[in-house]
Amino acid sequence: MSESVHIAGGTGAPLVSVSGLTVSFDRHREEPIEAVRDVSWSIGSGEVLALVGESGSGKSVSALAVMGLLPRNARVAGSIRWRGEELLGASEKRRRALRGSRIGLVPQDPMTSLNPVYTIGAQIREGIRAHQKLSEREMAERTLELLETMGIPHARERMNSYPHELSGGMRQRVVIAMAMANNPDLIIADEATTALDVTVQAQVLDALKKAQALTGAALLLITHDLGVVAGRADRVAVMQRGEVVEQGTVDEIFYQPASSYTRKLLHSIPRLNHTPDLSAPSDVAPDAEVIHSAFERKVGAEGAPILSMRNVGKHFPVYSRGVIRGRVGVIKAVAGVDLDVEAGTTLGIVGESGSGKTTLIRSLFNLEPITHGTILFDGQDVHRMPPRDRRRMRKCVQMVFQDPYASLDPMMTVRDILMEPAVINRMDRKLAERRVMELLERVHLKPEHAARYPNEFSGGQRQRIAIARALMLYPRLLVLDEPVSSLDVSIQAEVLTLLKELQKDLNLSYLFVSHDLSVVAEIAHSVIVMYRGRIVERGRVDELFRNPKHPYTRALLSAVPIPDPRTERRRERIVFNSDTLASPITPVERTGMWRRLFGGRTQEAS
Repeated sequence: MSESVHIAGGTGAPLVSVSGLTVSFDRHREEPIEAVRDVSWSIGSGEVLALVGESGSGKSVSALAVMGLLPRNARVAGSIRWRGEELLGASEKRRRALRGSRIGLVPQDPMTSLNPVYTIGAQIREGIRAHQKLSEREMAERTLELLETMGIPHARERMNSYPHELSGGMRQRVVIAMAMANNPDLIIADEATTALDVTVQAQVLDALKKAQALTGAALLLITHDLGVVAGRADRVAVMQRGEVVEQGTVDEIFYQPASSYTRKLLHSIPRLNHTPDLSAPSDVAPDAEVIHSAFERKVGAEGAPILSMRNVGKHFPVYSRGVIRGRVGVIKAVAGVDLDVEAGTTLGIVGESGSGKTTLIRSLFNLEPITHGTILFDGQDVHRMPPRDRRRMRKCVQMVFQDPYASLDPMMTVRDILMEPAVINRMDRKLAERRVMELLERVHLKPEHAARYPNEFSGGQRQRIAIARALMLYPRLLVLDEPVSSLDVSIQAEVLTLLKELQKDLNLSYLFVSHDLSVVAEIAHSVIVMYRGRIVERGRVDELFRNPKHPYTRALLSAVPIPDPRTERRRERIVFNSDTLASPITPVERTGMWRRLFGGRTQEAS
């Protein structure tokens, strides 16, 4: 049995004690699958316990067992005690009384946990109504208080907003508000910051910390990111394949790991090569022109770049709401971007959601026709190429998408997936078959994998298949859009190592888009930082990350979790005031007719 160590902040019995927990799931005409095996851990009032492990390690199943939310085909054995009361075997009425009242849950994806047809105010009130006897006015006041506490701007107006009208970070803070609505004793955060931008992740973690402080609740933090754990947890339990392989204080886990698996996880975390110097205040105005690193290599010093963008812009119209719709402005999703990708190098593009990264790379493939500017591939304007040259260019520029679960056709075998671009481009059949086998070997998959389907592979293996497909037509430039953001840290490390190996062997150039600065530091040679459609800073990775100049870059770097508890305890996060930059919405020129119709008001996009 895995040992349960309780080191609570106070004295007395733990709030929750899990002992010898085993969970298996019955399967039709197959042997049951064991998801959790002989797991033990405990958590005290006001304490933060992190359950850490890769996908499939049993973290979420353990938490769902505590809440009594496992599906009907689950078989549960062992002991789960709530303040000494045994919950296994308790009635559904008793378990329901704990859920939402004494235990609050913050799930991973707020878009699936929030009802799209109800306002956020109505959904928070629903949770309050189920457990408290308050009047409608009191519930409305409590809802407003919760949203303001979670830092939702214009909280009174946002109460009437629907989930799709909020950003990802705001949606997650709404879910935290729902979890703390009834002042719970335990908050369970299940991968609550996965795939969020670093600054939004920091905001959500701060919101969790604030919720815990206000309610005095214990926090069960479920994550695969040890960097998040370093500055937040009191104790850590590391899970692998359904078992707890190690647990202890956060310092013990990070500085004296006993398990080889824990050491592997710690070693796999992508890190900034240098801790950025953020002690001195920035002397650069937020609205300054793009800042160049002192060590940035001048373009053209070693020949023409493989890809160049000059003054590239993409604008979207903004219309007023109402019966009579009028164009009130344009959103400059990309505003005057210049960049170069040198042969055999990697250019990283970093920035938060909405910074224009994806719109920029879509413009390369003409999926978003640019409003102005020039894009040159190998010296040729991609938007003025004749059709034959454009087809040839598309062979040379291939893309690897973020989600390997969505980018691979589930009805096709791996062989068919890799053969598809060859068939479309009329490659010789025998040559294409040889190419498939060659690429499977190059991405470290086996020849027999060619006959299998995507659902038979892990996330990391699927991304290897996606990379192999991108290489099928002998490309020179790969555009990688968040290629490792959905993967566990150890799998991330394997995919990044593979990409660096392929670049060295095949002299590939990469345009690497990511919101994870640690990943960019691991693979990129140079980097550009985007905010609200424009580049605010650029330079060599080592110099820019060591000595950032722009306030936004400094804020991004200060939000990156560092997998070192002592460093995390003493560092302070820089908050970037976005109000210092101009809005990306530019009003259109007013006319007499426009003023008569709309009264001279400009309505910005929500």
